[in-house]
Amino acid sequence: MWKKLLALTTCVLLLAGAACAQPKDLPVGPEVGQRAPDFELPDLDGNRHRLSDLRGKRVFLNFWATWCPPCRAEMPAIQEFVNAHGEEVVVVGINAQESPSTIAKFLEEGGYEWLQLRDEKGKVFADYLVRFIPTSLYIDELGVIRNKYIGPMDLQTLLKFTGIDS
Repeated sequence: MWKKLLALTTCVLLLAGAACAQPKDLPVGPEVGQRAPDFELPDLDGNRHRLSDLRGKRVFLNFWATWCPPCRAEMPAIQEFVNAHGEEVVVVGINAQESPSTIAKFLEEGGYEWLQLRDEKGKVFADYLVRFIPTSLYIDELGVIRNKYIGPMDLQTLLKFTGIDS
């Protein structure tokens, strides 16, 4: 009887301890309020772009892939945003490891026209700890992350996310 009670008590304490444990050692990536890590990536033509070159401008950074249904679903809203607010906010797509021809074909078929960069080795995805796509960040003129969103956005969500709200 005592052995069963001791085993039960031990299990309860272990479960309670696990539930209360703080995952302090788990990396969380750059957070809202922190400076966005700089990176340099090629566009579809091989020209290199640095995030720091956009300092002084507001940036909507979108991690995506052509094979991702939620990513594909939000593309028309992003294009509508670019058409209406592309002068106010620089939109940058970062694609994970797909070929330039695959990306270009998808963009052309959809009529999507904003800067697309290729994260050939997945380093920027890793630096930003992007685990799910689409993941989007709004970066202010000083290079500070002001908002982060995981999942697809419609136009209203995107406007609110970037603080435009029109």
